[in-house]
This record gives sequence, structure tokens and C-alpha cells, in this order.
Amino acid sequence: MGRMDEKTGVKNERLILCAVFGLFLIEILIRFYFADFSKSVHTYRDELRYLQIAKNIFANGSLSIYGAKNDYQKILYSIFLAPTFFIKNSIIRIKVISLINSILVSSSVFPGYLIIKKISDNNKKLILLSLLLLSVFTDMCYSLTFMSENLFLPLG
Repeated sequence: MGRMDEKTGVKNERLILCAVFGLFLIEILIRFYFADFSKSVHTYRDELRYLQIAKNIFANGSLSIYGAKNDYQKILYSIFLAPTFFIKNSIIRIKVISLINSILVSSSVFPGYLIIKKISDNNKKLILLSLLLLSVFTDMCYSLTFMSENLFLPLG
């Protein structure tokens, strides 16, 4: 009897993991759909800072902004964006950055799953409901911007 319960538990675990991964993919698609619009990088000063640092990390390995030395320390998001400067077309680059932001924000479903699983005693319905609520949480709209919150929300 214990063996049958173990098989059912493994099956349930796989089913939940598939649902979590499916939710992750759906979130990416939805977030990218809404984030894929023409943008100008002057809405927030932070956006300009992160993009300039990313550009300079890519171009010459420095943390400067418009050639001026900078002691800004929150560079992890800029490091994520730096490879996008391989793309010469700025419109395509912005689309790729929007996709990266959508992936980063949507990845919060994985730590959310682990936390909810731990505190809910593996209640499938509660886990899935909580993840759905997490995915529509208003703070998850940062994927529309070029801000470090895209990276720090899943890490937090």
C-alpha cells in the first residue's frame, strides 16, 4: 500500500511541476505581449542608468555612464542586459530586453511554488491558486520597464 501512495505522490508532484512550468510559459507570453510596444528611455532615470551601464559593460567593460565614472553598485540587472548590445538594431534590442524582463519577472513562480509548497503541506489546489494570484499581482507589471525590479522580484 505504501508503494502505491508513493507512486501517486510522485505523479501528483510531476503534475504540479508541469502546471508550474506551464504557468511560467503562459506568463512569459502574456507579459511579453503587453511589454512589446514602442518605448522611450526617459520615463525613469533608473532606466537610463541601467541601460547605459549595460551598454558600457558590453562595449568596454566599464561602469561609466556617458563616459563619466560611476560608483553605482546595483549592476546585476545591467549585466543581464549587456549581451543585448550584440544586437545592432535598437528596436529589436528593446524587444529582446522586454522578453528578458518578461522571463525574469515570470520566473518568480518557481520560488513562489517552493514557498507555497512548504507552508501548504502539498495542497495542490492551494498551491495552484496561490501561484495564479502571484502571477497577477500588480507589482509584476515591472516587466514593462527597464528597471532592476525585474530581476529582484523573483530573487526577493
